[in-house]
Amino acid sequence: MAAEWFSGVRYPILDRDACGRHGVDPLKLLHDWRDDGLGFFQLRAKNIDADAYLALASRLKEQAPSVHIIANDRLSVVSNNRGLFSGLHLGQEDLAGIRDNAVTAAELRRLAADGFLLGLSTHNAAQLVEASRHMRDDRAAEFESTPWGAPGLWHYLALGPCFETSSRSGPANPVLGVAGLRDCVKALQKQRLAGQAGHVSRLVLIGGLNVERSRTVFREMAVDPGCQVMVAAIEGALDTRNWAQIGRILAR
Repeated sequence: MAAEWFSGVRYPILDRDACGRHGVDPLKLLHDWRDDGLGFFQLRAKNIDADAYLALASRLKEQAPSVHIIANDRLSVVSNNRGLFSGLHLGQEDLAGIRDNAVTAAELRRLAADGFLLGLSTHNAAQLVEASRHMRDDRAAEFESTPWGAPGLWHYLALGPCFETSSRSGPANPVLGVAGLRDCVKALQKQRLAGQAGHVSRLVLIGGLNVERSRTVFREMAVDPGCQVMVAAIEGALDTRNWAQIGRILAR
């Protein structure tokens, strides 16, 4: 079960590069999100080293101590600074590199064993089904083939890119669109009926989700009874008015 602070319908991503492109001050953005009632965010900064990432996270935490930080990648930084971070999000490539290294695989298992909030990106039906087998849930014990051990790893899964976006799509991760999202959900439900997929309690949709698109996909994307659907944004969350409007619409 995810931590109580990991709640609501919005999942903001503070991307250092996106802030730079749009001339947005990350500290002001964080204050705006906090004032809007958001209690967590993912910190994404692909083009700086571990020390700079840690310094950025520390500065943001000092400005908003009550707001929880989910690190993007950066397993070793998180493992060595657990008091600063409240969660860790991994991409498929991140996970592959961790799994192939005995030291980092052991670090991830330790975080999972301690109940640390963990999330994983998926981009198609096959990845979604496979990741569902390793959800942080007592029922994960039924999948004995997991290399990670019960009760699994993931508190949530992300799925996308839902629509065209400057930061998420490409040849390796083609845009899903509404039809592709529906296909992913159907595949997961089919595999669950066959006993080959797990229960996804929280699904984060990401990629090009403005107000209208969020409204279109949000309510039909619940993959399981009781599944909490969230909408994530990078550039969309820079416009705090637009981001607040998405929250109001989806909370209805």
